[in-house]
Amino acid sequence: MLLGGNIWPLKATPIQRTKGLEKKGPIYRDFRAGDVRHSQVNIDKGQTLLDYQPKYMISEGIDEAMDWYVGSLSWNKGFILVKEVLKLIGRDELLFSDDIVRNGMYLNEVVSNSSFLVIGGAGTIGQAVVKEIFKRNPKKLHVVDISENNLTELVRDIRSSFGYIEGDFKTYALDIGSIEYDAFIKSDGKYDYVLNLSALNHVRSE
Repeated sequence: MLLGGNIWPLKATPIQRTKGLEKKGPIYRDFRAGDVRHSQVNIDKGQTLLDYQPKYMISEGIDEAMDWYVGSLSWNKGFILVKEVLKLIGRDELLFSDDIVRNGMYLNEVVSNSSFLVIGGAGTIGQAVVKEIFKRNPKKLHVVDISENNLTELVRDIRSSFGYIEGDFKTYALDIGSIEYDAFIKSDGKYDYVLNLSALNHVRSE
């Protein structure tokens, strides 16, 4: 909980010090419209009106929360396996995890030097494939889907989970049977791999 005052965000992020997590430094980018560059927290009203009596600085709270977070996950060969999800499908490990680990360097090299178009990329399977490609830093990754809402959620999920890449990552709300899609392909259309993951029926995620 906040005790009031201000704190530099990097000092409030002890994740790098947490045992068992990969250490990664901060990524600095230009400020965006709406960013709060400075803040000064005043909790006087909370204390007076709500009897708010915080006991932890935010850094202390994150330290304790991370112990619970790490304890709720199973770590295996570099992959985070969510125990409860695996129980639902009767598995102990992710499918193909050994193959991915064994060929990880080769996969990273191929993806990082290639451009991709994923059609139907905002569906259940499409999103999973897009994320696997994205985290390997492709030169270009374009995602097409008819659902603008699902594309928005995909981008939010990727930004919060993986951040940004140096390559060209864009999404397009298009129907592949439309003249707009034809124009899109004519304007670019230069891809090393095209993955058509679109479907007529809904694929249940469970």
